[in-house]
Amino acid sequence: IISISGTPATGKTSATKMLKKMLKANLVSINVLVKNKKIKSHYEKRRNTRVVNEKDIKRAVKKLIRPDKINIVEGHAAHILKADKAFILRCSPPQLVKRMKRKGWPEKKIMENVEAEILDIITVEALETNKRRNVFEIDTSLRTPKQTAVLIVKILNNHRQQRKYSA
Repeated sequence: IISISGTPATGKTSATKMLKKMLKANLVSINVLVKNKKIKSHYEKRRNTRVVNEKDIKRAVKKLIRPDKINIVEGHAAHILKADKAFILRCSPPQLVKRMKRKGWPEKKIMENVEAEILDIITVEALETNKRRNVFEIDTSLRTPKQTAVLIVKILNNHRQQRKYSA
């Protein structure tokens, strides 16, 4: 199981679609599961966000893992899952602001996510769930989704790259 997580607009979905093809993997998207109501969620108006329960995420993802394939679990909450390799996509705050504005995110949500990025919240949570040697950070600020996917494959296959990108 490979998990791909990060704050919104770091390139998770785009890079993961390419990675899926490169690895001929089974892809499980947490956002798609929430959208298709395979994971229960409720809307929190005050924070302008969908809220899901960690146990519900784990339960839904577990049902879709294929033991005969490489499995990629992608989404903002993918880092809470135990994974063989966990990738946290990072982005510089100025670039993150640009990307989120381009996607039409409200200013308050942009600032909330930039703050989470600055504080390494997702990396810290990933390290709480997974062994340090299995958690990697990739800065996507200046990378295309294809470059990110290619780098993930290199990290998966090369111990030197694993040390270089270790969280």
